[in-house]
Amino acid sequence: MASQLTREKVINHAFKLAGKGGLQAVSLTRIANDLGVTQPALYRHVGGVDDLRRALTLRARELMANDLAKATSGLSGKEAIRGLAHAWRRDSSSHRALLMLPGEVTIKGDEALEDSVERIISVISGTLSELDLGADERVHAARSLRSALHGFSAIESCSGQSSEGYDEAFEQLLTLIWIGLQALRDQSRIAPWAALPDEYDDDLANINVGGRKGSERLTPDYVVDAAAELAETHGLDSVSITRVAKNLGVQQPALYRHVEGIEALWRALALRAQQSLHAAIAQAAIGRCRDEAICALAAAWRRYVLSNPGTYTSTTRVVVAEDQDLKRASDETVRLLALTLRGYALSSGTSLLVAECIRSALHGFCLLEKDGAHPGPHDIDESFGGLVNLLIAGIKGMVAAESVASDLNSRRMDSKKVRGA
Repeated sequence: MASQLTREKVINHAFKLAGKGGLQAVSLTRIANDLGVTQPALYRHVGGVDDLRRALTLRARELMANDLAKATSGLSGKEAIRGLAHAWRRDSSSHRALLMLPGEVTIKGDEALEDSVERIISVISGTLSELDLGADERVHAARSLRSALHGFSAIESCSGQSSEGYDEAFEQLLTLIWIGLQALRDQSRIAPWAALPDEYDDDLANINVGGRKGSERLTPDYVVDAAAELAETHGLDSVSITRVAKNLGVQQPALYRHVEGIEALWRALALRAQQSLHAAIAQAAIGRCRDEAICALAAAWRRYVLSNPGTYTSTTRVVVAEDQDLKRASDETVRLLALTLRGYALSSGTSLLVAECIRSALHGFCLLEKDGAHPGPHDIDESFGGLVNLLIAGIKGMVAAESVASDLNSRRMDSKKVRGA
């Protein structure tokens, strides 16, 4: 068997393992045992776990790009975007374990990985060809679409719920994007990164996770603080019970009085991230409404993630439905986003759905940015401004559509009253 072993066979088997049991199921020991070879035999074909994850990322992107191209072939306009979006959702659902791979590999500076991202952006950009956008504007719009779809898929994947429960939100996301794209060429560039006053940075620093002090008595919060410090300094994968105990100067059994294990610690970090993010965007939105509020909370969301990338990554490692506190925190963020939409006079039901769209878009952009998955020569601040611009344009378009629908309904009712009289 060893003489027949190839790099392709190793990667194919790793891909299957990830599809069935998640990335944690992919190990050189497991692959060697399954293929009936020794680990040294594997090293003739892969350089190690990092090399394997890089290969899986390239494979996943190649499949995604091919499926997106196939799904949009012969289509244009809204139908092309719908075809692309549904293909993205199908692929993300089929390869849930590979969805978060950008967080496991270093993309920036790796020519092959950067090219794999650019190919996907190119396919997405092709679906926007009918829109009268300049070359740069089209790339930024394609990045916005990618961010929204990536964020939606990440949230759906971590929800622990059936896809049917997200169908309405998905359709609303497509509607918002399409309306926003149509209006995008007529909108002036928004610079949300500058939407907040300078002193906001100091306030945000007080919200950030971490910050354990001196020799405080060991408590659950103290343990989470230590884990957060590790996550921000060395990445989430550096967080282990052993390492947290060592950093705190205690024995592992002492930690188990406060946290059940690594998955419980990830959940605690995710809850900390959700609550801290909520506080950051709530503070940013105070005293603001409509466009200004959207810009402010979007900037606050991005700043929070860039300040706490390791802790924020924990939100992609847990299943929300399995933890009521996490679900409550997630729902509160959506409700907060819906409250910021009150100035647009959307119906309450539409506001909640649009809030889900905003969360997906910001979550996706920030996940990709913290993982260095926005490569290319295009300015990332402009891409973020383009995303917020797209969201605002979409919201205003939906307000206009609801107004027209309401007016038509009122005319029908008046007509019925007249006929009844």
